[in-house]
Amino acid sequence: MRLKMMEPCESGARPIEELAFLLLPAPKVDNDLLQQCANLYSNHYGIWGPNAGDEAKPGSRVKISAEKLRSQGLYDVKRCFVVAAIHPATNQVIGNAFCTRFYFAPGKGDVMWITQLVVHKDWRGIGVGRRLCRLAWDGENTFACGIVSPHPFAVRCLERMAGVPCDLAMTKIHGLAIATASGIDLVTKSRLVVNKSTSVLQSSFFVDRAEIATFPENWQLGKLQDGEEYFALCFPAFKLDQQPRQARRLFPWLSCCFSFGKHMQQ
Repeated sequence: MRLKMMEPCESGARPIEELAFLLLPAPKVDNDLLQQCANLYSNHYGIWGPNAGDEAKPGSRVKISAEKLRSQGLYDVKRCFVVAAIHPATNQVIGNAFCTRFYFAPGKGDVMWITQLVVHKDWRGIGVGRRLCRLAWDGENTFACGIVSPHPFAVRCLERMAGVPCDLAMTKIHGLAIATASGIDLVTKSRLVVNKSTSVLQSSFFVDRAEIATFPENWQLGKLQDGEEYFALCFPAFKLDQQPRQARRLFPWLSCCFSFGKHMQQ
């Protein structure tokens, strides 16, 4: 699967209809796709804040290598997968969601976890992140959905995927156990703080919060302190076959995802 390297897009959001979406399990993610995803993150995820420390220069872009992205986002070849948004005319990756599913507890089911969600800045505000999350979601036997992110709109994408808002009361009950069950280093090794007004992971990720100071409507998780990220959990109250008809119309896209490979060839 050959992909062109990421090039700057013209400013201004484009119609989402221009894009194709691709879902791949971890063993099918090749180095070309992974490098594009790493470039996307390194150019569009965030900027280091003033307290970033010696290893990061404040004001510079937060970057990740393809090797590190594979080890963090595709750490389990049986459970991890990627959903990518592709611009077929240029073969550019303009959005991706790295995801995993893991078993939680008897009688409860699985947890669907988004380990990374990023969208090119010129393609934000038109529903790309929301559609990436929807394609990752299968709705079956899912007790909870989660993400750790400093970006409020990434959390909102999670809420729209699950069809319910983040639940602080349920997070207080199950959050620590879910974090432990995830097996994700960042989640298991950082301090989790949940109370009636917020749910955060003290991950020492000192991203510049001034760049992400805008919040969605009806935001309920408060503001972050330096070095914190939102620990967001949604607990779907219904199964896939009980969802509203409008939501169900999204899921047939999954059957089309594997046909998009033809757009990736040079």
